[in-house]
Amino acid sequence: MGQLASPPVSGKYIVQAVNGVGLVSLDDNLGAYYSFAAVAPPAAAATTLALNSPPTSITYGDTPLVTAMLASGPTPIVGAPLTFSVAGTAAVTTTGAGGLGSANLAKVAPGAYTLAANYTGSSSYLPSSASSPITVNPAPSAFVDDSSTAGPAAFLLASAGGIPQLQRPITQELVTFAVSQNATLLKTFPVQTDMNGRAGLPPTGLPVGTYSVLATFAGSELYLGSTLTLGNLQVAAACPAGDRTKVRWHYSANGSLGDWSTDAQASCTNGSVSLPTQTIGGVLTLAPTTTVKFGVAVQLPSNKNHSSVLVANGKAVFPVTCASGDPPFASSFTLNLPTQTVLLIDAKSWNPTSSRTDPAGFQGSGPVPNLCGGGQVRVHGGSFSATVTPN
Repeated sequence: MGQLASPPVSGKYIVQAVNGVGLVSLDDNLGAYYSFAAVAPPAAAATTLALNSPPTSITYGDTPLVTAMLASGPTPIVGAPLTFSVAGTAAVTTTGAGGLGSANLAKVAPGAYTLAANYTGSSSYLPSSASSPITVNPAPSAFVDDSSTAGPAAFLLASAGGIPQLQRPITQELVTFAVSQNATLLKTFPVQTDMNGRAGLPPTGLPVGTYSVLATFAGSELYLGSTLTLGNLQVAAACPAGDRTKVRWHYSANGSLGDWSTDAQASCTNGSVSLPTQTIGGVLTLAPTTTVKFGVAVQLPSNKNHSSVLVANGKAVFPVTCASGDPPFASSFTLNLPTQTVLLIDAKSWNPTSSRTDPAGFQGSGPVPNLCGGGQVRVHGGSFSATVTPN
């Protein structure tokens, strides 16, 4: 019995006596007594996987970049698959130079978790893993006042570094409006935020007067609470049933036409009027600091008792884009109209003027803000709202 240094060749042979009549024997090389001295494959090498300065505390909404290094002894392993997992989510990457692999974690709910990095191994390398504790904290929240002629309102947004994030509205959460007068709480109103994170104070049923309004978000599993004192609520006197005020507005910049918008009617019972976005001046391309002038005109066709109309809380909102194609710092800018008392010279005509070029029709103005890093801003029309009360 022996061992061959290479695979045996398949073959058969016969042993027979010389005289031809002796015993005959048949044999081959396929039996159990032949074996091949094969070279054993090398054993898989041990590996180490280490997380590089992993985050231990993050805020809900963060998706931090995490890195791990894979090596066998002092030798980095390149081109190996790594998996980072936390709270049932996983991110896969491949190691590059220096055996480093990086991936962004998925957004997960607040809680205490384990961040794990895993290498499953190969025919050449044994598997290895690394882990580190990580805590996800609720995100701060912040209100942005959006009080309008319809009443006090606010956007509820996630906050980062103390700055409200317009692209991260907090939706379907409960905001409580507390209405007070002379430091005495009178009523509270729970309102759920809409898909833009906005909540507005509904009709209060309060008598004529001025009231303060506090918006409160108590917080949730995902977000910390916040509060904001909003603009005052003005409840105006009622007026004769059926009286309605017609309102229209316009704007101009760099000599644009300043055409008037279509008109809207405001019941003098609540005085609110809102005109939706219209490109009445066309799309204007303007440099930062360019002055935009705007104003209103009113009619009171069935007037019998009033000599003027009070226009308060006027606000023009201009949606914008950047001429460069880059995203603007904010999607719109707002200009506020000073409170106006418009005399009804002719209640059935437009007051103070029907001319689109008359300076009397431009009661407010303001600069175009720097929303495009110093580049030109495209103004895509505008909307207007105000409280209109006959006197």
